[in-house]
Amino acid sequence: MPLRLRVLSFNLWVDHEAQARLDAAVPAIAALAPDVVLLQEVRAHAGLADTALQLADALGLPGRAFAAMSRPKAAKRQGIAVLSRRPLRDVHITELPHDEVPLRYRMLSARLGLGGRTVGLHTTHLRWQPDAGALRRDQVKAMIKAIDAYPCDAHVLGGDFNAHAGAPELEPLVARMLDSYAERNPGAAGLTWSSRNPTTAEAARHGIVPDRRIDFLWCSPLVLGGIAAIEDARVVLDAPAQGRWLSDHFGLLADLALDAPEPPLT
Repeated sequence: MPLRLRVLSFNLWVDHEAQARLDAAVPAIAALAPDVVLLQEVRAHAGLADTALQLADALGLPGRAFAAMSRPKAAKRQGIAVLSRRPLRDVHITELPHDEVPLRYRMLSARLGLGGRTVGLHTTHLRWQPDAGALRRDQVKAMIKAIDAYPCDAHVLGGDFNAHAGAPELEPLVARMLDSYAERNPGAAGLTWSSRNPTTAEAARHGIVPDRRIDFLWCSPLVLGGIAAIEDARVVLDAPAQGRWLSDHFGLLADLALDAPEPPLT
C-alpha cells in the first residue's frame, strides 16, 4: 500500500483583521483535513496570539515548527511555519540571500516520519518586489542547495514565491522538482493571486500583477527517490467564509503518495 500525505500551503496574510480571518479560516482548513500545513505570513503581536499556534491548536496538529522572518526586536512578529499531524524532527532554518528591512528571508525545514519513510517538509516566502526576479533566483538556488544537504526519502516545498509559473527565477526548481499543480492540471491557470479577490487591490497598486499563480507546492520526483504519485492538486480557500476573504492569497492542496519501504528479507 502506498503511503499518502495531504499537504496544504497557505499564506495567512499579515494585514487587516488577522484574528477574524483566522477564526473564519479554521473550519475551512479543517474541512480539507490536511496532514501537513505549510504557512507563510504567520503573525503575532500585542493583542494577537501567534496565528500558527492558534491554527495548530484548533486543528489538533501536534507537530509544530516556526521561523521568524521579522527582525528580533520587531514589535510585530512575522514568519513561516510547518504544522503536522505527526511529530516533526531535525528542524532547520536556511538563511536566504538578499535580506531587506524589515525582513530576513528564510526557508524552514523539518523531517516527518511516514510509514518507514522520511519526508523533508520545507516552507518559504521569497522577495516580493516585481523587479526582484534575479534576487529570487539566488534565493531559489540557496534553497535547492539546502534541500540537497537535508537527506530524506522525499521532499515537499511549499510557499509564496512571488513569481508566476514560468518565471525565469523558478527554472532551477523546474529542473529539479515537480510543480504538483501543473502536473495534475496541465495548461490550467490555477490562480492563487487573483483580481477576483478584492484584497489583492492594494498590492496591485505596488505593481504586483494579479491573476497569476505565485504559490507553489513542489515535490521531488520518483527518479530522485521522491514522490511516487501526485494523486490530486487543486486551488483551495478561494472563496469568502463567514463573510470575509481568508487571505489575499488562495491556498494549494496536494495529495501525494510515496512507495512503502520494501519488507526485509527473511
